[in-house]
Amino acid sequence: MRHGLVWVAAVWLAVLVFFWPVLIAGQSFYFRDAAAYHYPQACVTRDALLSGRVPLWEPRVGTGYPWQADPHSMVFYPPTLLLLLLPMPLAFNVFTVFHTGLFGTFTLLLARRWGCAWPAAGFAAASAMFSGISISTLCVSPEQHGMAWAPAAMLAFQGWLDGGRRSSLLWTALALAAQGSGSDPQLVLFTAGLLALQRWLHPPTAHRPLTHTFGGLLASGLLAGAVLAYQYLPLLELTRLSLRSGGMEATGPFTYDLMPANMPGFVLPVSFPDPGSPLFRHSWARGLPPLFVDLYWGVPVLCLALAALGSGAPGAAATWVAVLVSIALALGRYAPFLAVLTALLPPLASFRFAEKYLCIAAILLPLLGGLGLDGILGGKARSRSWTGIAAAAAGGLAAFGAAAMAWKGHELAAVFSGGGVAHLKDPGRVLEALGSTWTANLAFVFATSLVFASCCWFGHAGKLTAGRLALVLGTIAFADLAFSTRPSAHRTEEAYLAAPPAAASALTRERPALYPLRYAVLDPIFTPVSDDWTVYESGLYKREMMKTLRAVPLGFNPLHETGAIPLRAYATLQSELTGGSLEARVRSAEAAGAEYTLWSAQGTSVRVSRHPGAAPRCFIAQRARAAEPAELEHVERPASRLPGEALFELPAGPHDVPASLVPTAVRTCVLRTYEPERLEVEVELDGAGLLVILDAHYPGWSAEVDGSPRPLVRVAGHFRGVPVRSGDRRVVMGYRPRAFQVGCVVSALALLLVAAGFWVCRRRTR
Repeated sequence: MRHGLVWVAAVWLAVLVFFWPVLIAGQSFYFRDAAAYHYPQACVTRDALLSGRVPLWEPRVGTGYPWQADPHSMVFYPPTLLLLLLPMPLAFNVFTVFHTGLFGTFTLLLARRWGCAWPAAGFAAASAMFSGISISTLCVSPEQHGMAWAPAAMLAFQGWLDGGRRSSLLWTALALAAQGSGSDPQLVLFTAGLLALQRWLHPPTAHRPLTHTFGGLLASGLLAGAVLAYQYLPLLELTRLSLRSGGMEATGPFTYDLMPANMPGFVLPVSFPDPGSPLFRHSWARGLPPLFVDLYWGVPVLCLALAALGSGAPGAAATWVAVLVSIALALGRYAPFLAVLTALLPPLASFRFAEKYLCIAAILLPLLGGLGLDGILGGKARSRSWTGIAAAAAGGLAAFGAAAMAWKGHELAAVFSGGGVAHLKDPGRVLEALGSTWTANLAFVFATSLVFASCCWFGHAGKLTAGRLALVLGTIAFADLAFSTRPSAHRTEEAYLAAPPAAASALTRERPALYPLRYAVLDPIFTPVSDDWTVYESGLYKREMMKTLRAVPLGFNPLHETGAIPLRAYATLQSELTGGSLEARVRSAEAAGAEYTLWSAQGTSVRVSRHPGAAPRCFIAQRARAAEPAELEHVERPASRLPGEALFELPAGPHDVPASLVPTAVRTCVLRTYEPERLEVEVELDGAGLLVILDAHYPGWSAEVDGSPRPLVRVAGHFRGVPVRSGDRRVVMGYRPRAFQVGCVVSALALLLVAAGFWVCRRRTR
């Protein structure tokens, strides 16, 4: 027990040392999605919870978004409590770093459960925390959260495989539920796949039938799904109404595939890891940064992972097969494997980004490294031989690569870059820098491989004991990994996130705050403006598009940006704001309630234009008529017709909504209350009309007029409308999503079942 606590403490000490700049020195994670999505999401969720409100709906994203339905919002994710304890952005940094330590801790305990000695388990934990893929997830939080909880579920499930303990299934279900409440469903599916394979990855101590494995997996999976009902029922509704329901083709198939040309990154450090460098984007084939900007494991870690094959560890070969399969699936369109898999399992077509399959390798390969080091520590000659042979082979390949660079370096760099340097004034400078960096990295790999192979030879010759050899190899591998991936933990001064953008101040000056400001970005030019234009500067520029409350992803048009799962209903509005003449786009923006337009300007500045003619947030249309959805698809720019003409869809089922609504006079239409899940409008009119709210129509919204229910209709394919008539005075809209309410009941019952299960298990062990 004492040794275990010491090693757990060592894991967290390593995390503190590695990440001290963001914990102590006033820096923050900022790269890509960290600043564009996850930090704003954390701010919105944190502010709502601190105010005592559960954020079910967020009106500041697009024209409104079902916030809680998206797991990225992390409303009920247990570690979200960390965000409430400290000021931002320090709380966000601690929250992010916490998951790295959590990943390492669970990997440590799992490796120990798989038979590794504590030093070998500690090495597995270090390899998990500081691999290039793990460090890359610092800017892709859902993947980081999913990877952190996967070994916890595997650790719990191993108890079921070995001892058949029912409490292990309860812990497995809770681990899966924690994972699903703050990460992509794809990561939960990956973990379930690992649990299904676990009897082969690490065979149980006693022979048990397949029904034992899959029965336990089914039970824990169903229980986890029931606990997650509050999250997954709203998510299913959101997915059904989103572009994801059309599969990969509707959301951009294989947007991020693992390019074969980038696979040397498994053993070569990132060429230009600084996003502030103009050369940054040229670290990858064709100048396209991948989802995981760092793939590094390094020769030492890979050699020790291969040593697992000679350690006698049961399941090492099967684990290697799983690693290789995950890499093959990550290739996406560059190989047939993912296409075959999605044909066999059609639901997988709703998941984007083939590179995410690398998360499986990032979970399993550190365990292989721990098993390999454990074999060397235990004096297994085959483990030592596998390590030495692999290191020698890697050194030979590095020497061959260096020779190839000396002979045809410029040509190889040109093939690698493809058209990525064609627009530059001096592409030769980039190619020369790339070739020089490759040569230096290959020399580094050669030297590391030579040292590694030499240590194995000394061990074979008896000049190093098994314990000392394992200590030396593990230290070299850990140092190589941490040294090579540290530059990919992209950090900058925390003011990058904390300071309000200049554009936000201009937009919110002298404006009443009854409802959130709405603006449009009609001219988003985010391409490099010169050879020296960097990713860092691009981020600064996009940041100027962010409003004060930081609820909108940077650089996207807030009128149609809906987060990770875009709604189909936004497609019509998006086409109006991005197509046609500039005059037509401005008209559509004004009709949708945009009070301002943001225009790109020189450098990182943004020009702001005001629209005095922008439609109010609520109004009674001059005339409204019913239109079938098929007709709306052929109507040109339906949103731009507002507020003069409102085309609306009749509600399903019995209703008393007239097909035509034309008021004879409108005396009052005033928005009195505007809250995220409730708004109140005072109206007075003659005749019958359609009250239009320029917010998104979505299931869960309902309307009452003077205390009586009134049907809601979809206006212009996107907005909310309520039929009103003479004598009506007070219209109230509320958001009470039934999917969430039913899910909460199911989740509460499931948690009671889990608690009862633990109580029964404890009674039986007495």
